[in-house]
Amino acid sequence: MTRGNPERTGGAASDSVAAPDAAASNALAGAGVAILARRVCPLSIAIARRFARTGSPVTLMLIETAERRRFSAQERAFQRAHQAFNERRGEAGRGGRLRMLWTRLPQRWRAMLRRHAARVPLLNRLATDREARRLGIAVDYVRRHSSAEAADCLMRCGIRYVLVGSSNWLLKDPLLSLDSARILNAHCAKLPEHRGLDALPWSVMEGDPTGVSVHLVDTGVDTGPLVLFREVPPRPGETLLSLRRRVDEAIPEAYRTAVAGIEGGSLQSVAQAPEAGTHHRPMTLEELEEAERVLATRSPGQRGPEGAAR
Repeated sequence: MTRGNPERTGGAASDSVAAPDAAASNALAGAGVAILARRVCPLSIAIARRFARTGSPVTLMLIETAERRRFSAQERAFQRAHQAFNERRGEAGRGGRLRMLWTRLPQRWRAMLRRHAARVPLLNRLATDREARRLGIAVDYVRRHSSAEAADCLMRCGIRYVLVGSSNWLLKDPLLSLDSARILNAHCAKLPEHRGLDALPWSVMEGDPTGVSVHLVDTGVDTGPLVLFREVPPRPGETLLSLRRRVDEAIPEAYRTAVAGIEGGSLQSVAQAPEAGTHHRPMTLEELEEAERVLATRSPGQRGPEGAAR
């Protein structure tokens, strides 16, 4: 659950990711941007690097230190299906093997490794605080992002835009009650059509455009006002893994474009109709494999099979 300040109703952008320009950089100057992250969060690092490269550095990296120990039945089913899918497909390369090894570790071991990431070989280069400091970004730590402590930190630092890189829990009050900042989330599917877990493979199954949506966070799940959608069309021979990686790679620039557009007045958010779209359940292993087959034979813009399981 995520939330930001209500925006004016208007036209949300839906074209391809724009190249950096001086106007966007000027709009971002002094905007006061923070990233919510965990101790190890490659996406948060990528976002920070993108903002730095365009001359509009992030102000604060706010790292959540508490680790989740309990997951819902739906989340556990999601994790099991994806682990089995990745093992059956055999992720290629060193990075894929490391990811599979990581998912096989007990949760408590992963929590311990994240806590000591800066001192663990192979993980130290992924430590969020280490890279943030290298980029000249202030780093602070809170037990949970959804806390009065986090809200106070954001206010003290003059933050006006909060970008969700990674958080262990759904965002809620008191963070969502913060009046001084907009909270933005990047969702790896087109909203409002595809909400919830496995929204990307469901998009593939239904033949809908694939890409990343940036929206304001509210108390629902993927229901906040939409700021923009950036399409990332499948390529010939694409796999679910390679498509997800390309969608993830589009997130940093999508965030930068959204913040610059809101700050400069060229983008306005559009409220999502509560009844619009579908809140998806996680796919089973068999459904993930079917989505992979559909993706392998589908050309951009082609619809998925009629009556696909939902």
